Amino acid sequence: MRPTHFGVKSLLFLTAIIGAFYAAPYVNLFFLLLAFFGLHWVLCIWWTYANLRGVEVHIEDPGPLQAGAAARAGWSVLGERRRFGLILNVEFDSGAVGSGRLAFTGGDARAVIQFPALDRGVYRARKVTVSSTYPFGLLTRTVSLAVSPELHVYPEPTAATPGRLAHDVAAADATSNLYGAQGRTMPAGLRPRIEGEALRHVHWRASARRGSLVVNEWESDRAEEQAFLLDRRCAGSVFEQRLSSAAGAVTEAKHRGSAVRLVSQGLDQTYTGSGVHWDEALRFLAGAAPLPEGEAAPLHLDDPSSGVRVA
Repeated sequence: MRPTHFGVKSLLFLTAIIGAFYAAPYVNLFFLLLAFFGLHWVLCIWWTYANLRGVEVHIEDPGPLQAGAAARAGWSVLGERRRFGLILNVEFDSGAVGSGRLAFTGGDARAVIQFPALDRGVYRARKVTVSSTYPFGLLTRTVSLAVSPELHVYPEPTAATPGRLAHDVAAADATSNLYGAQGRTMPAGLRPRIEGEALRHVHWRASARRGSLVVNEWESDRAEEQAFLLDRRCAGSVFEQRLSSAAGAVTEAKHRGSAVRLVSQGLDQTYTGSGVHWDEALRFLAGAAPLPEGEAAPLHLDDPSSGVRVA
């Protein structure tokens, strides 16, 4: 524990009272003041320490986050014990810091951590602390937590433009290609709503019965599957543009509730609302790294005669 700015001023005032106790003739008055301030500090030390004793925090997974947009994640304190005036700080390896405040918790309170806008990448927390100045604001106690949240920030999605597939990938400058066909979606069940999802997807009757928001989970038939061929043998702005186009294909499929197949070096996976979720594709794009020119090209898709949009 360490004193706050207000606590330092209080200690200076207490020092002045001690000096007046020995220098002034009004001993009884200054003795009462010393007794009051002494008890005040004893209670402050005990309450500030007890407020964070044995504290445990749960930080929710916010899911993949879009680059360049401010991000949020929910957090809550475990247990039924009452705690007051908590401040959570999350520091990442990149130096970015997220923070959130919780005025009171009795076992069911939840707050939000605000993160700054981040570039594409995977951000791992190197330090997570919770602090409090309760009850009088004289002392700050900070406790390090064992949790280590991780943020996956995917590139800002861009739409692909109409084009044709080149059979020679090298001749086509290894351009990423998007195959597509229209189909239909079928409801596959319900799941809890993820913060940030559009309210139009909420199943209101089921939400009213459960007491929390749930959304329809959609399952795609094979006819509507889209496929994106991502060649990572590039670097710099070209690489980032290809990732943005792939993110555009995934987010479009997620918005429509259709399947999307992502093919790249070492990857050939179909993502849907059931099974492997679209978010896993966005996590892959968040951490994707460019490859040298000498690496093998990604496998071609099964139907090169399909209509294509070239990134």
